[in-house]
Amino acid sequence: MAAELLPTDRQSSGLLRKITLAGEQTGVQFVMFKPGPNRSQTYYTEMPVDIVVQGGYHQVGSFLAELANMRRIVTVSNMKLTSAPNNDYQQTTLAAFSTSAYSLNTSPGPAAPAAKPENPKKGEAGDGHQDS
Repeated sequence: MAAELLPTDRQSSGLLRKITLAGEQTGVQFVMFKPGPNRSQTYYTEMPVDIVVQGGYHQVGSFLAELANMRRIVTVSNMKLTSAPNNDYQQTTLAAFSTSAYSLNTSPGPAAPAAKPENPKKGEAGDGHQDS
């Protein structure tokens, strides 16, 4: 189950197809679909996509629900809902947001460098000791 939620596969083509299919099934129209560069972290890699969709209010809500119910972890952030700029009664809502999917890194990144000791050597200025 964990492998489905956070797979090691970084190929985003399958994920992009699933997002597109979710849009088609819910009846929204894609205004913008812009995959961004992968962002590698210590234990995972984030695969961001900026999306703008237009549709009825409930269609947009259904699309977001489809994203939330995907078999892998997908987050939605920076959501902005506005009235659609045209007067089409079926396309009333414009939603702009960022979505990210994540993949597990099979080998953790490099460890953080060890902290340098903060105590100066005995006899150096600032340590409160004086050598005689």
